[in-house]
Amino acid sequence: MKKQCKIAIIDCGIDIETYKRFYYRTTFLVVKNGNVIELDKDYIQNNLSHGSLCLSYFEKSSQTVIDYYLMLENDVDKRCNVNDLVVALKWCLDSKILVISLSMGTTQHYDSSIFNTIMKRINETNTFLIASAKNDRQLTFPACLVI
Repeated sequence: MKKQCKIAIIDCGIDIETYKRFYYRTTFLVVKNGNVIELDKDYIQNNLSHGSLCLSYFEKSSQTVIDYYLMLENDVDKRCNVNDLVVALKWCLDSKILVISLSMGTTQHYDSSIFNTIMKRINETNTFLIASAKNDRQLTFPACLVI
């Protein structure tokens, strides 16, 4: 596999089998208390997760190595915090990540302003943000802010 750029996936969890398959070539991180830190194995899930599928699919379909996997913690309602997502996106920019895969977001319009500054920075750089939208065509942030 030819390496040309740094790639990161931001998602909400990884299962132990996927972690074992990728641990020697992908750095696993978690956003905790506003900081990006190395992922502790206590955070790894026992069951197959959305993040695991994204990591496996992205690497298989792109035939390239994923450099970083950034996990956002879930709250009691199984939702991630938008502020943690902004921290992860800022970390990617500061780390000179060229491609960011983000298959999460929010439909809450009151959260949209939280993304304005970071999305402006992303849009001004040579960073590619692959962001998902909801299947029901509902407006999703930050996906709708990508130029």
